[in-house]
Amino acid sequence: TNDDRSGHGNLLDADLYYSLPGSKVQIFGGGGYESNSADLRNYSYGEYKARAGVRFFLPWQLQVGLTGKLNRKVYDEVDTFFGIRRKDTKWEAACSLSRPIYQEWLRLVADYRFTRSDSNIKESATGVETFDYERHQATLSVAMNF
Repeated sequence: TNDDRSGHGNLLDADLYYSLPGSKVQIFGGGGYESNSADLRNYSYGEYKARAGVRFFLPWQLQVGLTGKLNRKVYDEVDTFFGIRRKDTKWEAACSLSRPIYQEWLRLVADYRFTRSDSNIKESATGVETFDYERHQATLSVAMNF
């Protein structure tokens, strides 16, 4: 719907998982870099991504997971509308609790996620920080693992 944003993205990304010997704890970390090129250079950017987390395997087949993510996006060109080069930072913290409900492959999952986005963009006339926000999200879902 917006020809200026047409383009392509390239992502190099990896995660490492490690289960601690003799315990029921799994840790992970990962990250990557994404290059997103749009037809209009205002919308082209590079984004660095980092994430880490831990999962605990508890009695009664309960699993608790804690994760954190940090993304840093820097646009290639000065934004023609705002007159500055846009830089965004987004971080997220999440906690989940899950348990099998029928078979091992079918789980009930409760999840809470907090996201904070910060940008250096501010509308000069109103002072509104257009791309800054906080989001709280809670979900209850059924998941199938194959």
